[in-house]
Amino acid sequence: MNLVNRRIAHAFGRAPLATLVLMLLCATESVGQVAYVDAQGREWRQMANTTGLTWNQVDAVCPNDGVTPCAGMFGGVNATGWIWATQTQVMELFSETVPEIAQTSSVGGPGYVLQGLSFFGPFKPTFEYYTTFGGYNYISGWTSTSNGADAIIPEVSAQYPVFYGSFNVVAQTAITSTSSFRGVWMFKPAPGPFQNLGGSLPGTYGAPGLKGSGTLSAGSATTLTIAHGNPNGLAALVIGTQVWNAPFLGGTFVPTPDLVLAGLPLDANGGIALTAPWPANVPSGVQLVFQAWMPDTAAPFGASATNALLVSTP
Repeated sequence: MNLVNRRIAHAFGRAPLATLVLMLLCATESVGQVAYVDAQGREWRQMANTTGLTWNQVDAVCPNDGVTPCAGMFGGVNATGWIWATQTQVMELFSETVPEIAQTSSVGGPGYVLQGLSFFGPFKPTFEYYTTFGGYNYISGWTSTSNGADAIIPEVSAQYPVFYGSFNVVAQTAITSTSSFRGVWMFKPAPGPFQNLGGSLPGTYGAPGLKGSGTLSAGSATTLTIAHGNPNGLAALVIGTQVWNAPFLGGTFVPTPDLVLAGLPLDANGGIALTAPWPANVPSGVQLVFQAWMPDTAAPFGASATNALLVSTP
């Protein structure tokens, strides 16, 4: 063992060098699995290596509530720690590229080629082919949303020079079917003390997002950011001490309405960042639930909402 290897082994408690290499490879693989981080901080997984499975195979190791992480393997893929996305969560992902998908569920035509190709920037296709003059990209995947016999398989395509692009969140197929072109839509929640509880209600520009950042240590800067809201509109931030999940204006009012900060001005992009020092002497384990609501004429009952965040003090 040369001097460099001896120093590495000493630094890691004299672990075998092969073990260290394996650790590095696993870390690299984990980073490479993430395709895209959305406005809500969710880390979406590449799907190219999750194809060829039935819905039942995934269901055997992954809860279908869109919140609880998977535990186990399917098809040789370690799914532990990943969350199997619901139809609504994939719609929220798609709406960051085509906001109108939240209203129509399916869009397609020559005008969607560029949006489709931009989606395939971070995401690897589950099927693709190329010729001298053009190409075709396609991605499809199981969601956890099922009616018992069939399950939703959202899909995106883009082709040229016969220009056509499409986004579809209502496609479905039998849960017993398999396809080498179909993967699994999965994500990891935003890291840190902020847990995404879902519950967004789409509006003019798709599903508004709420994400948080900060360590929640005493006096440290804590930021809540609203994105994809109604441009130049107003928002109300609701803060609760419990999860309520009450039906409201066609959506879900997630927190108990213990405190409401109304009249928050959104910028031209429909966003706002709220930053304040985290209070001192907040006991460990205290939990708060945040969600923003805003007037929006494109929403079913005149109001859209962000996802809810569960904030837990360390």
